[in-house]
Amino acid sequence: MNTFLAAVVWEPIIPLPMIILLWVFLAGLAWWAMARGGPRPGWAKRLALLLLRWFALTMLVLPLLRPSREESLPRSHPARLALVALDTSRSMAEVDESASSRLDAGRRMIRQHKLVGESPLGNIHLHAFDTESRPVTTEGLNALQANGDSSFFNTSLSGILRTLGTKENCVGLFLFTDGHDFEGVPPERLGKLARQYRTPIYPLPLGKTVHLPDVAVFMVSTQPSTFVKQRSRLDAAVRFRSCGARQVRMELVRAGEVVREQKIRSTGDDEVAVSFEVSEEKPGQYEYEIRCTAQPDERDLENNTAYAYLNVTDARIPVLLLEGEPHWDSSFLQRTLSRNNRISLDTVVCSGKSRKHTSRSDHTLPKLEDLSPTLLASYPVIILGRQMERVLSEEMIADLVKNVTERGLTLIFARGAPGTSAVWAELSPSEPGAGHMGPVSLVPSRSKGSVAPLEVLLEGGPGKLPALPVAAGTGKPKLLASVEAKVQDDTQKQELPAMLLRQQGSGQVFEMALEGVWKWALHASAEPDNNVYDRFWNQLLINLVARSNRTPSDQPQLIVPKANLEVGEEVHFILQLPARPDGTSLQFTQPPTLQLSKDGTNLAAAVMSQRDPSGPWEGTATAEKTGRYRAELTLPDGVKIGCRYGVYAPQTETTDVATDLEYLRKLATASGGRVLDAASLPGLLETLSRAAAAESAAPPAVRRISLWDTTLAFWLLCGAFGIDWFLRRRWGMV
Repeated sequence: MNTFLAAVVWEPIIPLPMIILLWVFLAGLAWWAMARGGPRPGWAKRLALLLLRWFALTMLVLPLLRPSREESLPRSHPARLALVALDTSRSMAEVDESASSRLDAGRRMIRQHKLVGESPLGNIHLHAFDTESRPVTTEGLNALQANGDSSFFNTSLSGILRTLGTKENCVGLFLFTDGHDFEGVPPERLGKLARQYRTPIYPLPLGKTVHLPDVAVFMVSTQPSTFVKQRSRLDAAVRFRSCGARQVRMELVRAGEVVREQKIRSTGDDEVAVSFEVSEEKPGQYEYEIRCTAQPDERDLENNTAYAYLNVTDARIPVLLLEGEPHWDSSFLQRTLSRNNRISLDTVVCSGKSRKHTSRSDHTLPKLEDLSPTLLASYPVIILGRQMERVLSEEMIADLVKNVTERGLTLIFARGAPGTSAVWAELSPSEPGAGHMGPVSLVPSRSKGSVAPLEVLLEGGPGKLPALPVAAGTGKPKLLASVEAKVQDDTQKQELPAMLLRQQGSGQVFEMALEGVWKWALHASAEPDNNVYDRFWNQLLINLVARSNRTPSDQPQLIVPKANLEVGEEVHFILQLPARPDGTSLQFTQPPTLQLSKDGTNLAAAVMSQRDPSGPWEGTATAEKTGRYRAELTLPDGVKIGCRYGVYAPQTETTDVATDLEYLRKLATASGGRVLDAASLPGLLETLSRAAAAESAAPPAVRRISLWDTTLAFWLLCGAFGIDWFLRRRWGMV
């Protein structure tokens, strides 16, 4: 009983003397009412009723005192631990001011501050990480080597955090690293994950913050094939890191000889574009090299060079023109392409519902017979007019789509939508839209790298081209479609897409959403033999074919669409055989075999295959080591053809070895931690250790149980009032 009373705690709502005075006043009032009012039973009965009322009054006043009982609860602490992660990427082998590497410095700090095994912080879970994380034992700490290919912080540290259990209390993740992250994931995302696990990250930067300069050259775009005497542009990007503001010399090397130079300027950490125009007088394969001169203190010189291989041909381009609704536009186009000595034009024109007229500009070829899927597959370029359902069957239309998506066909809509079939809407670079009756004026864009030869249209200056009568219905360009030029309504100032290009699988579709373009050849300032109309179509076809993988040639060609590859990438080979509209080509009794060599030494062989009988031969190989390679194969007639490509290994992990303090600072802030150094680490460890000791020595938790708002108190109060009422009725006082 004494123990129970000692554990009772009173928390009066109002001062205790006022509660006592209130009880005394109400108790006296109850006594006075008993003594003065109603019949007077005996003193024993009156005393019993008075005691019941005083008891009920006490129960009513009890909530003002708020009595409660204290109860001690033993504390249950979750398992306490700390995470330690040591970077083992190749940059950690760098030796700074001290005679030891960064890895050795991190290993020494871990042992010096007893961040292994048991610790005042709790259990220490030790991990090593580079591209991924892995647990390390105390004994295995000395065996760690800085041989990781790269540092992926998000993947590695996320894996470490996910090793935590739900009933574990992690005081922090101590990160010994130089901060090189090449995964590209923002540090804020990793910091958010660390907050979810209630684990602040404490990076300890290792190494110096002095950045070494590096220049890297990358090919941006190049034409794998082109024509004799045609100008082709080789575009590259030069990335500068920690170079400072400087001017560097770029060189274009052909067959080991510097043929052109230009100087570019960098601000220090940026990317600068560089372009060279090349032209060859004879057909063949030509190797080009865009090279940046080495910079002072630059370590990695392999990435200062990018290669390009150009296949040059003098063969005529086989082009098929189909027209189901003859018009001035198709007539002028046929005349223009027929007299172009770079093009071999075949024409099929339907003058009625079923009557077809065929013609060929190359009279040395046999007469053109009726169209067939095999014949359609032999053309690299097909130009469509209107009412194609009159010219092509449903089977040939379906095969035409397959030629575009799978066989690299270039399809040109010369007069807007070629027909009413849903196939044309699917192939079109734009959504269907409302056309406009002219006059409309062409508004060429000046975007870099346009396929349409807009410079030809811009030569005469704005307003020199005659207005056109109709703009075909085009709507919003589809995904990945580029708008080469627009037309503008002279009255409403409304602009509509007029020339659009879109990649469709391995092929491409170009749409000319205009009518009356033939007027470009007849206006007053036009030259009869070299007018804007002729030059526009000539250059457009050459540009479209040059960027496709079906460049015509009278000689077999082996090409690689991408000539600069990283180690581990897959190189893709395409064998292009000379094909004529009559369908004849070289035949292989067995699949051709590629022989790969490096510096004259044969390495491996790769067998080529065809996706379908009418498609090109293709082969693949894996670029396993750095160097310059040659792929060669022997044709059935004994002639050998080949191509070259270069393989390099990115050295980003050891190119710029400066400690990335900014990345580590962002990571620590996002997780709720902070960046430490050798001086601040002991203080943090001592603070966390004291917190752990205080938590272990903390007194038991105290829980208070209320004594007045219980079921027993309620029934006692009700019982007192009930008994009082019952006795008063029984004794005749009611």
